[in-house]
Amino acid sequence: MKRTLKSKYHVSCTQNQSSKKRGKISIPLNELITAVSHLGNNISELDKDKKWRSCNSLWSQVAADLATRLPIHNDLRVRKYIYTIWYRESAKLRSHFTKNPLPPPTKKAIVKELSCIPSLTKVRTRSKESNSAGTNGNTIEHQQHLIEFTYEEWRNIYKKEVKSHDMDSSWTDVFYDKLVDSKLITCSIVFTYSKLRQLYTRKMNSPLFKCNAHCPNSSCPLKLKIKMVQLASPNRSVFFRVEIFGTPRHDNPLEINQRHVKGDKRAQMAKTAKEQGILATYEKNLLNANNELLKCNNYTEVPTTHVITTAVKQQSDEMCLDKNIFVELEMMLFSMRESDKDSHLQNKGSLFPFLKERVIHIKIMG
Repeated sequence: MKRTLKSKYHVSCTQNQSSKKRGKISIPLNELITAVSHLGNNISELDKDKKWRSCNSLWSQVAADLATRLPIHNDLRVRKYIYTIWYRESAKLRSHFTKNPLPPPTKKAIVKELSCIPSLTKVRTRSKESNSAGTNGNTIEHQQHLIEFTYEEWRNIYKKEVKSHDMDSSWTDVFYDKLVDSKLITCSIVFTYSKLRQLYTRKMNSPLFKCNAHCPNSSCPLKLKIKMVQLASPNRSVFFRVEIFGTPRHDNPLEINQRHVKGDKRAQMAKTAKEQGILATYEKNLLNANNELLKCNNYTEVPTTHVITTAVKQQSDEMCLDKNIFVELEMMLFSMRESDKDSHLQNKGSLFPFLKERVIHIKIMG
């Protein structure tokens, strides 16, 4: 019976044929020295790099270099082995580079530019105007800011339950007011996209909430991207990163934009208009409006008299009861009175508020 010869080094991460357990990793020292030396000046960064689990670390580069020459793969076990060998004194991998540091890189020879030939002149094939329009005209100004929400403000617009979570319908107005109060925008922006992360997702690197917005004015290129920076915790503020692209521009003075008035603001406006009058409410809003917003044709704080009248009418209709309710109630009570054969009440008609008689006489039958 022939015996199979076993290799001296197990350099692969696959399982052995004689055992179901994973084989041990053993990489020759000279191969490790060669792979680490390929890092060059980044060898000193190995002591600072503790992220051997990451595929973007220096340990991953060393493992990938070894995988080109040895039958191994750049996986978690190989990177952990290299990381352990580096800090093990008996392996003498780290001490090899401390005793024999790599020589500094040689400086490249500086090649001087050839002197121009005076007989040849440079001919411009494109005008300066078109060149400047192609470079500076298409550039978009980019700004980044942070806005802060208190924990109470965030909980008012973020509704979280045991099995679900959602944003309140008033979140657009809250974000708009916060941006205006922070003096970041003067346009009447429109939110076009919003995404709320799943409640129990494993993608912790994705923000909990993000949204996009833009100015509805036809001549304004302003766009915004808003993203939550950190998760909310009790009694701590919530921060959002606001990226602003473009500069506000409103060339047409006749193009007026304003956001819809809804929610608590609409109810308060209708209540004030009932007490003080529609025209007086409009004049008061105009006097208290932000002048910077009016310069950009943003009349969100100055709703028209038609909007105020509609809000008053809608609030009045909600407070009034429909007369059809009383008609249906009268018909139901009339049918009950006619179908009543067992009660011993005298003057049954007085049970109904729509009849003239108000007194009920009850006769007790023995």
